[in-house]
Amino acid sequence: MLLIVFITALVFGCGRVRTSKREQQAKTEPEPHLNIIPTIRNVTRDGIQKMCMSEDLAVGDKISLKTGDNVPCDCLVFYAQGGELSVSEFNVSGDTQNVLKKFVGISQSVNVSEETVLFSQSVITNGNAFAFVLAVGDGSSLAIKAQT
Repeated sequence: MLLIVFITALVFGCGRVRTSKREQQAKTEPEPHLNIIPTIRNVTRDGIQKMCMSEDLAVGDKISLKTGDNVPCDCLVFYAQGGELSVSEFNVSGDTQNVLKKFVGISQSVNVSEETVLFSQSVITNGNAFAFVLAVGDGSSLAIKAQT
């Protein structure tokens, strides 16, 4: 009888040590679902269309955006399908209302304003658009805001 009690205590004790090790690992290792998946973009650079990682975008690149996309950088909308593009700027400004963006078209003079610029980390909530990259990385409005 004493042997059974001893073996039971040993088995439960080892199980608790294994659980404790797993709990410790969970505290130090990131959850797999928290890893950010790199986004590949369809980009036109120097007149050549290619696939490019979001972090490799450069000022002047032309990118396409669609409903559900996270805006990877500050960019100027030059075309919106159907003339409308709705964007959530919650990640940028905290505003919960979607913002309707205007597009500038391609012309000699371009009016760059909050109405025509998509800010890094915004989310396209409705519409498809083409935009020129204005600022990336530390030059983006979000990075500049963070530095002040």
